[in-house]
Amino acid sequence: MRRRTGILVLHVSALILFGAAVTALYPQETPPEAEEAGERSVDWYTERALEAVDSENDTRAVELLKEGQERHPQAVRLYATLGDLYFDEELYRLALAEYQQAERIDPNNFNVIHSAGLSLGRLNRDNEAVRYLERVVELYPDSLEAYADLGWMYFKTHQLEAGEELMLEAIEEFGEERTLTMTLGTIYADMYEYENAKRYYELSIESALADGRNYFASVAYYNLSLLQKAFHRFNDAMQSTEESLAQTERATGHLAKGELYEMQMNFRRAHEQYNRAYNLDEDTPLAKLDLAALYQTFGRLEEALAYARDVYESEDLHWMFNFGIDERRHHMELHGLLADIYRGTAHEVSMTPARSPFEWVSHTVQRIKHRVLAWYHDMTFNRYAAAAAEAYEEQGSQLNAQWTYFRAHEQYPRVAKRYLERARELETELIPDTEPLYAMHRAVLNEDPDAIAAAADSLHPRWERLDIAKGLREIARIARAQGDQSTAGRAAVELYRMNRGAIRQHGIELPVRVSVRGDRQDVARSVRGRLSGAGFRIVEDDALARGVVPPHLELEARADGRVSFRLTDEGRTVAGDTVEAPASDRRRAVAGAVARAVADAVFRVE
Repeated sequence: MRRRTGILVLHVSALILFGAAVTALYPQETPPEAEEAGERSVDWYTERALEAVDSENDTRAVELLKEGQERHPQAVRLYATLGDLYFDEELYRLALAEYQQAERIDPNNFNVIHSAGLSLGRLNRDNEAVRYLERVVELYPDSLEAYADLGWMYFKTHQLEAGEELMLEAIEEFGEERTLTMTLGTIYADMYEYENAKRYYELSIESALADGRNYFASVAYYNLSLLQKAFHRFNDAMQSTEESLAQTERATGHLAKGELYEMQMNFRRAHEQYNRAYNLDEDTPLAKLDLAALYQTFGRLEEALAYARDVYESEDLHWMFNFGIDERRHHMELHGLLADIYRGTAHEVSMTPARSPFEWVSHTVQRIKHRVLAWYHDMTFNRYAAAAAEAYEEQGSQLNAQWTYFRAHEQYPRVAKRYLERARELETELIPDTEPLYAMHRAVLNEDPDAIAAAADSLHPRWERLDIAKGLREIARIARAQGDQSTAGRAAVELYRMNRGAIRQHGIELPVRVSVRGDRQDVARSVRGRLSGAGFRIVEDDALARGVVPPHLELEARADGRVSFRLTDEGRTVAGDTVEAPASDRRRAVAGAVARAVADAVFRVE
């Protein structure tokens, strides 16, 4: 019913030291007598490599460092410098290999084992990264950076109690340094401790603003907005996103703002924010994922699939480190989105009138293909969801575990209800405002349209419109299956008024009253007859359940072969156009083509 991927926070980690600082990190490793004999020293190779980097000739830098390693196989600095070069180019597997070779020579070198830990983190080898960073903290207890990075990895692996203990220890040692307070705030956010999380985020914001660190303050405001959104402080969340963007215009700030607009079902504003993020973000697929989900929600499935497939086909996952997300959760959400897109496409194809027998065959093949793809991605989603839930449970994150188990078993209502109830008990104690959402999920599992409607009526009419729309979708589906066309029709009309793109992709029919006029009423009546296969249900009554008046579709067929249509709803024109009917002796083919054009205009979200 809702996209719930946890609190997607952003980590501000220190950059690997490079350039002139490299020399200071490692002692001179070439014996003086060798330099006097004219041999090329470690310093010589390092300096020439850095000069090549400055000249943007990375290939030459690698050649120099590799040659230096052959001449000085025990020189830690050459391996570490090459590792730093690979790290800066996001070649983390190559970087790790260099750091681990340096580690074999000098097992306790701070830069080597710390950088190896960060490389493992970028490669999403989380448990290994934790072990490396624990070693760094043990060997170098005076390093604030080591504490901050280990705390972040504890968060990423949901070892929240260990992370809390470590960060409190670090704050006692180093004071309320903003990197530490922000990491601790993030840990408390994942522990659902609102006041503690808010307090430490605000401390990090105050510190950053006092020192003119606008970028850091922007990240902290962003994290705060996600916390506020999770706890249903929606107005506060919007204000924090505004503050984040005022400090620095970053992609994640636009994403957070876009998600708040999407919750309001404001397609135009959400789309604008996601596009701004897309133009700013070259390093992560987050904007693509949000655009894909937005397009899917509003029925623009071809565009949704293009973005989702682009992410699906990418093998670059290093961005997850900075957002505290693991591969299982990422793949779970991605496969769930793809399943929804393919299932929606199958429904749309089934509601697209064929213009010929050959096209009917083509539609049948496409429908089967997309249903199979939806089934595959559903099964893959379930597998990743079960794995993610098990990981949450092992790490002691019970609320996230029970919720994810529920999502993995939604097709088995009796099993899903148990997990849903356990999640409800845990979350509503922390966030009472989530009770209506749980009531809605329970009603959907029970296939009870009246209970779904009652839960939807308890949701926030502005901020939870996305969930209200999903509730209406479920009412329309369940009521139709139960033979209650009046309730199904009322839900379909209300859903259409919120999101016209939700109708066909969910196999819902929109009730409409149809009037026919013009010189060629026989053509108009043929078009009217084909509308039933194009996402419409023609009704004769002026009112459905609860007095809902269905939209009115006017068809006018002219002697010149053109057909005009206009859909009005609640006193306003929703869609209208004039269609040039294709030249054909077959009235059914003409009617099918016009009905398709009418449906595409009526159900298209711009």
